[in-house]
Amino acid sequence: MRSFSSVAVFGTGQGGASLTELLAEYGIEVSYYLDNDQAKHGGEFHGKPVMAPEKAYEEQPVVLIASFRARDIAQQLHEHGVRYYDFSFCTDFRRWKNHFDPERFSAIPALETAARFLNGPDLEAFLGCVRYRQTLDPVYLQPATFEHYFHPKVSPTSGDTYVDGGAWQGDTVEVLKHRLGDSVRIHCFEPDSDNREILLRLIDERDYSGVTVSHFGLWNCTETLRFLSSGEATHTMQARVDNGSGEGTVIEIQARDLDGYCMELGERVDYIKLDVEGAEPQVISGAARILQEQQPRLAISAYHEPEQLWQLLKQIHEVNPAYQFCFAHHSQNLFESVIYAWVGEAS
Repeated sequence: MRSFSSVAVFGTGQGGASLTELLAEYGIEVSYYLDNDQAKHGGEFHGKPVMAPEKAYEEQPVVLIASFRARDIAQQLHEHGVRYYDFSFCTDFRRWKNHFDPERFSAIPALETAARFLNGPDLEAFLGCVRYRQTLDPVYLQPATFEHYFHPKVSPTSGDTYVDGGAWQGDTVEVLKHRLGDSVRIHCFEPDSDNREILLRLIDERDYSGVTVSHFGLWNCTETLRFLSSGEATHTMQARVDNGSGEGTVIEIQARDLDGYCMELGERVDYIKLDVEGAEPQVISGAARILQEQQPRLAISAYHEPEQLWQLLKQIHEVNPAYQFCFAHHSQNLFESVIYAWVGEAS
């Protein structure tokens, strides 16, 4: 980044503001901002003019993308020969930058693992994510055309008991209820109190039945964890186990393993979805008995830590070698890579 003396920034939302602050730390000047919204053209953002993309087509500056529509914007710039890099992850730069560091993300074992477990479009989508991390070019990404957590081969079905690990504010619950109604039973785990309150309100307002909400976090055992809540995270979807970085104020939460929870439940688990902000390896470890004996379908977020993109494939295979895998990427930038897995016939 220090090789840039000045850049243009594409995006005038929160991402643009975060990137502006980051560039100031590195002593890099923003010449002007770009935006596709015509209503913003001729205005100012952080004291610099907001221009139409044609400005970049003419002047050919280095453009840093600061929008979650990163792939669309990259294609737009690519068509006009503009040099660009995606920095849409910079809303929490220190958390996500390691995904692009070759010393923290090992491309060779990632590719070897993918070749072992994936094929066809799934392998192509995985390889696109690897190439994106190597280049900061989101054109390599191949966003899925189906709904997040609902792979056509590995979807929840009527009558399922569904574990929603990292239920957030109920986005997955809403889709499940819309698709399957009262035939699906959902066990939500959301340790962040602010998110959980919104989730409970949603369930009450929609009069959803068959939904259980737990305040526990998921882990590999019963334990008290230090937790960075949404009040201290950059975004309410980034509430997570504290990594000792010293950023923000932490709280203590109670966590438990899925094996123990489901044993008490006394009910077969048919589907497990995990989006637990980097704790996926620990949660899978704490669900080993379920994966071995009940073999639920899985939808596991695989992007929170650099190496989880490929390490989670290996971990699930080691727990139960009968699992087959699909892979999909559900965004236009770094986020929302998901490993889908099943045993036997796909749904």
